[in-house]
Amino acid sequence: MNKPNILNIPANYDFFESLFAWLEKEYSNRLSEVKIFLPNQRSCRHFKEVFLSKKSNLILPKIKAISDISFEDFFDFLPS
Repeated sequence: MNKPNILNIPANYDFFESLFAWLEKEYSNRLSEVKIFLPNQRSCRHFKEVFLSKKSNLILPKIKAISDISFEDFFDFLPS
């Protein structure tokens, strides 16, 4: 997980279902290490619901609304 990923999901796909499928494929054993920034709290809640409906025995990734991001959070995405 050395580089940030920015996804572009076409409008005719369900965003959260597509994101969940990609995360499960790419980070299945390391989901707890993933950080996801979404536009608002409502989208964060909905995405968490998608996770919980798909997998009940799962440690969720770190999911934050962009409005809740502190200045220090951006340092996690700078190149090493």
